Amino acid sequence: MPPNFEEMTNAQLKAYALAHRDEIEPLRVLFHRRRPDTEVTVFPAPKTKEEEQQQFELFQQILDKKSKQASQELEEKPLQQEKEMEERLRQKIEREVEEKLRQKIEKEVEEKLRQKIEAEKSQSSQT
Repeated sequence: MPPNFEEMTNAQLKAYALAHRDEIEPLRVLFHRRRPDTEVTVFPAPKTKEEEQQQFELFQQILDKKSKQASQELEEKPLQQEKEMEERLRQKIEREVEEKLRQKIEKEVEEKLRQKIEAEKSQSSQT
């Protein structure tokens, strides 16, 4: 008895389809699921050659638009990744600088306290 593909998540369905490559049903269910961010254009069957040509031209325009969008996304992705990497590096450097400054300040405070204690000892020994 095959599993209920309709109840599976997309990830489970993909895994099942990869493990059972000879089965068509999981692929049918997967491909018939519509992603919420997907724009769907339905082309009715053309009745004339003129309608067929109009649909073909419209289809070509849609493909061109999608192709340009995909190209832009591919161009923007490395820039976004570079910005994210720069931000992580900046934060790391800030943390390191803060840590070094904190250590330096602690040493200076410790030294001043030591000097103050020594000065108080020498004053109390003189009196």
